[in-house]
Amino acid sequence: TLSLMREIQFDAAFTFQYSVRPGTPASTMEDQISKDIVTERFSRLLELQNSHCYESNLRVVGNSEVILIEGSSETAPHILSGRTQSNCLVNFTLPDHMDLPDGTHLEEGVNVRGESLEGSLALVKITGARPYSLEGRLESFIYD
Repeated sequence: TLSLMREIQFDAAFTFQYSVRPGTPASTMEDQISKDIVTERFSRLLELQNSHCYESNLRVVGNSEVILIEGSSETAPHILSGRTQSNCLVNFTLPDHMDLPDGTHLEEGVNVRGESLEGSLALVKITGARPYSLEGRLESFIYD
């Protein structure tokens, strides 16, 4: 598995530790692998995948990406989150203030009429990378 992951270098992967599932053929096989070995192997797999995710995210720093806004942070309303077209999570900040084309003012994830930005498209400059997400700054909204 590690060899394959090194070769393919997935941008993201959903991985799970092996565990016995009652009623499956594997549950009755002899020589089950101990929990310690399963945990150690999974840790190596996760470490490799995390490095691939981070390297992939670093490659887009400096780019501008189209983001579908999912909402604002519950703990920091000035931070919005959304996803790129390739489903990467992006947390991004707003300019100190921004006027929308209809003249309303944008601040802390809503305009002055209290409308949510969820579902809107935005162009976001990617400014930083983490293993599971990107950071950015809003450049503009995309209007049809």
